[in-house]
Amino acid sequence: VNGQGGETENTTTTTTTTSTDTDPLAHGNGRATPLHRAAFSGATATMSLLLQVPTCDIMAQDQSFGDLKTPLHKAAAGGRYLAIQLLLQELAQRNLLARALAALDATHQTPLQVAQDYSVRQEQERLSVARWDQVAGGPADWQKCVALLQAAEMDLGQGSSSSSSLVQDLPRPPLHLATATNTL
Repeated sequence: VNGQGGETENTTTTTTTTSTDTDPLAHGNGRATPLHRAAFSGATATMSLLLQVPTCDIMAQDQSFGDLKTPLHKAAAGGRYLAIQLLLQELAQRNLLARALAALDATHQTPLQVAQDYSVRQEQERLSVARWDQVAGGPADWQKCVALLQAAEMDLGQGSSSSSSLVQDLPRPPLHLATATNTL
């Protein structure tokens, strides 16, 4: 309304964006991507679907909380060892495993260091993430996260980027998750 005779002014603004600017899977525009959220909660079936999308950035850093965590950091923070297992396998297939294991968050911690930090206070932290246990296929377990991440680092140190040792001694995921992640 312009204040003279009750007329209204209609203006149109045009914004030009590229496909990656509008694609929340590409980089999340600095925010948590759906992969970050699924990794933290341990939703491996959702993660499997997201990882099939070509624009899904498995190395995106979440800036929404200022933590700069990758999806692997988020899975470690959530104690979601099945999510870590899936991410490690996918990272190895994409030849990004070394980069992901060395990635630093805003506190200069690698995913392994995040898991180690949370494993010290596992009992207290378990209550804060318990609401996602059903979707994750079980309770959070930071010690299993540490073991998986250490095994991945040892594999890299031995010149192997395979994920064969990443699945040893882990319980099988529930059938609906195993089907989605091809871990039957």
